[in-house]
Amino acid sequence: MVWDNKLVKSLDALEGHRDGERHGYHREQTPVRLDNGVNMLAWLYFFYGVPHGTIVQSGDWLNKNNK
Repeated sequence: MVWDNKLVKSLDALEGHRDGERHGYHREQTPVRLDNGVNMLAWLYFFYGVPHGTIVQSGDWLNKNNK
């Protein structure tokens, strides 16, 4: 697992994560399965809040205006 404390602190600040609080984005260690079948724990950000914004139907943010 790659863990860079400086990078994680920057990501936490970007996402508004605060330890012990579940509002906005919250970082949680979560079990995942890799493509090669290996199970491991990974840090993921989950959103705890009211969704807002525009859904990009195509899933392609760069071409969001070209439906």
